[in-house]
Amino acid sequence: DWANHSTTERRYLFNAEANRKYDVRIEYYDNSSTARVELRMINHAYVAQNRESFANADAVVMCVGFDSMTEKENSDRSFEFPYAQGEMIRQIAMQQSAIDSNCAVEDFTRNENVITISKENKDARKYLKLPHVCDLTSYGDNIVATVSEEYKEIVEQYINKYSVAHCFETPNMHVLNDAFQSAGYRVCFMAEYFLPDVRHLQALPCEYEFRVLIQEDFKELYKPEWSNALCEMRKELDVLGVGAYDNEELIGLAACSADCETMWQIGVDVLPAYRRKGIASALTSRLAIEILERGKVPFYCCAWSNVKSARNAIRSGFRPAWVQMTVKPAAFVEEMNQ
Repeated sequence: DWANHSTTERRYLFNAEANRKYDVRIEYYDNSSTARVELRMINHAYVAQNRESFANADAVVMCVGFDSMTEKENSDRSFEFPYAQGEMIRQIAMQQSAIDSNCAVEDFTRNENVITISKENKDARKYLKLPHVCDLTSYGDNIVATVSEEYKEIVEQYINKYSVAHCFETPNMHVLNDAFQSAGYRVCFMAEYFLPDVRHLQALPCEYEFRVLIQEDFKELYKPEWSNALCEMRKELDVLGVGAYDNEELIGLAACSADCETMWQIGVDVLPAYRRKGIASALTSRLAIEILERGKVPFYCCAWSNVKSARNAIRSGFRPAWVQMTVKPAAFVEEMNQ
């Protein structure tokens, strides 16, 4: 970025090892002898150490502001959320994934793959049926596989043979599916999960009236047109929503389920006649903000082939965070295909 501009922040994520020296080179542009460069670091260990205390607090008081080093005349600073807040959201998600996968949070950032034995856990996401036969999770650096003991060798060979990305797609995925099919199992669920990027999350505009809805407002809404936003099988988990109204008619609904203690999952529906008007992204972004204001982390899930849903996530201020692939009994897969 070798051009004239006001003070700009650049971020780089680097996982350093303790007690090891690293060479760091910084280059910057100066066209007027008044340029300024600063190197700042955030300790991810600090974020991890404080995650539990933040989660258990009744309230958090945060004091924010600018000084002459961060903002002054002709050098305005953007009003983005600090990097640490975005990293805290990611850490909370990885903590929940560690509960679900029976592993350590640090396992998701290792250079090598990790395999664990799946176990039941009362703090796991409510919709999971544990223990898993096989579940693969990746935050991008590696794969954490949580499996049944008897299939550990099969999965270990698979994840260590192919690259991380290729393990979650065909044709390599057929290798895993074929290995499990002889035992009465098949690859079933494959999904991409999104977390809010606090630098881009904002309440998007919409021409229709929005209303915040609570659990008692959902009683008459368990209908096919709202089946992505609400889940009739788990009504007790549907805790919060935002509805879009044309006069008194509900035309769009984003709602969330309290799938675990720290994270609420968003689903959204818009009536066909009102689609392509930005309603879905406006609802999703507004609900994400409502969730954050309640001290929970919103997350969004869709199949990577669901381009419309993935686009909505991006427009709403979400970004890809992790992927999962799960093996289920063949009978379960066949029932879903009926």
